[in-house]
Amino acid sequence: MCRLFGWACPTEVSAVDLLGEDMERLRDLSRLHQDGWGIATQSESGVRIVREDIPAYESVTFTDHLEASTGQVGIVHLRWATGKLARCVENTHPFVRGNVAFMHNGSLPVGPELLAMIDADLLESIEGTTDSEHYFMALLSARRKAESVPDAIALVLNGLAGLPWPSLNMMWAEPDWLHVLCAHQPEFRAAELPDPYYHLQYGRFDESVIAWSSEVTERDGTSLANGSVLSVQASTGQIQVTPL
Repeated sequence: MCRLFGWACPTEVSAVDLLGEDMERLRDLSRLHQDGWGIATQSESGVRIVREDIPAYESVTFTDHLEASTGQVGIVHLRWATGKLARCVENTHPFVRGNVAFMHNGSLPVGPELLAMIDADLLESIEGTTDSEHYFMALLSARRKAESVPDAIALVLNGLAGLPWPSLNMMWAEPDWLHVLCAHQPEFRAAELPDPYYHLQYGRFDESVIAWSSEVTERDGTSLANGSVLSVQASTGQIQVTPL
């Protein structure tokens, strides 16, 4: 269970630029989501990732890293570990492979259905123990076959149909594109989680399009419908929502 924040912008900006006074809200959310934090940005120089396996509110460099990490596309993650999964850097989001960065909010069973969707080389590359990293590898495997990221997401969701997963919400950052999936099953939401814990919103603010989990900001945004993908092209500001 985690908090997500992402953006796409034609110019390189930082999370601090975009959040402004909400930076303090984000830091305060790490008192509950205290199992690590991370940021990944896409810029002309490539992917940059910074992760720590301590709460953001305890980190003396959290704000500095979020200010220094600029990009046309970026994603920020606060981790609240599922079950007994270890707090360590290898389990801290975002995860990066090649030119793609990924983060997840939710949980899903790492069983035969998920493992069957992961190509052998990507399965061998897994560094941590999280369901989230396995999920990322399944999406990367599907992307090799699909024409687009939304098509790849649809393939994975179809393969997981019927399983008791609470949420597959995720953000995918690649050069010039941010993709955001809202997919959750309210009947499997843990009782201790508030509703709307898995709701996602997005909006255009000046040149940037941002997307966020509930509580990250109180700005007025558009709710991303459950079972849909938001795709934003950074260079043009084009927004597309694809129902799955």
